Amino acid sequence: IRNKVRKIINDIHDLKTFQFQRKIFNNHTEDFELWIFVDANKHAIGVACYLSDGCQLSLIYAKSKLIKPRKIVSGELLALTMGANISQILSELLNPKRVILWSDSMDNVKRLEDDINKYTYSVAVHLYNIKSKVAHVRHVNGKNNPADAFTRGVMTRELHQLHRLNVRDIVQYPPCLF
Repeated sequence: IRNKVRKIINDIHDLKTFQFQRKIFNNHTEDFELWIFVDANKHAIGVACYLSDGCQLSLIYAKSKLIKPRKIVSGELLALTMGANISQILSELLNPKRVILWSDSMDNVKRLEDDINKYTYSVAVHLYNIKSKVAHVRHVNGKNNPADAFTRGVMTRELHQLHRLNVRDIVQYPPCLF
C-alpha cells in the first residue's frame, strides 16, 4: 500500500507541470467535427470530447462523474445523456460541421435507433434527450474508446497519450468528414 500511495503522490506532483499543446491541429482548418466519446462502469461515467479534422483527434474537454452502483447498460445511458448535454454546449461555442456521439454500448446505440415509445418512461426520457441534441450516434469498440480512461482514472503519462489520437487508431471505418 505504501508504494501505491507514493506513486499517487508523485503523480499529483506531476500534474503541477502538466500541459497540453494549445494548437488543436497541425494545419489550420475551419472544417472540423466534434466527436464525443462516452463510457461507464458500475461506479462512474466519463466523457471525452475531441475535435477531428478527419485524420487526427485533439482532446478539448473531459469529465468524470461518480454514480450510484447500477447495471452497466444503465450507466452507459447516463453517460450518453451527459455526452449529449455537453455536445449541445460545445456545439454552440465551437460551431462544428457535425457532432458524433460515440459509445461502446451496442445495446444503447440500438435503443437510439428504435422507437423510444417501446421503452419504459425513464429510459424513453433519456433517449429523447439524446436524440433531440445529437443527430449522429455511433458505436466504437470498447478497447478503443478513449472515454474509458475517464471512468477508471489515469496517471498523468496516460493523459498525455490521450491528448492527440489518430482517427484510424480509434475507429476502423471513420465517417466521411462532411
